[in-house]
Amino acid sequence: MGLFDRLSQLRPKQDDNLDSAESFAALMIAAIAADGQIEESSARLVATTLSRMKLFENYSDEKMIRTNERIIRILQKEGPEYLVKIASEGLPQELYLTSFAVACDLILSDGVGSEEEQQLLNDLYNFLSIEEATANNIIEVMIIKNQG
Repeated sequence: MGLFDRLSQLRPKQDDNLDSAESFAALMIAAIAADGQIEESSARLVATTLSRMKLFENYSDEKMIRTNERIIRILQKEGPEYLVKIASEGLPQELYLTSFAVACDLILSDGVGSEEEQQLLNDLYNFLSIEEATANNIIEVMIIKNQG
């Protein structure tokens, strides 16, 4: 593999552009799928989380299903790192910390994340250029939140 091969793999394909809501949903789906599987309980947690957000208040159930199916197709075809990259690019800056916090919450909801989940959080942290101290504080709070 050449030096620039990896970069070209992470470039968004024309039909993979995501709007802000799709980007947020994509990051949550990537978070629950980071370990290679999407458990039903995790999918329900994402659905509940998204349904409570203003960002998705105008989404019908049908639109949410179509959005999730599209995101999962991209994930299956291109992988989690690519999905995190394109979702990060479509996310408005005011949602950076929110998306990182919710992704941490989803990943840490069943205890300490796997190596793949930790890598996904690291990728998200880097793509969104979150300050290290802020990221560490968010992770610490989510660990505390999910202990009970």
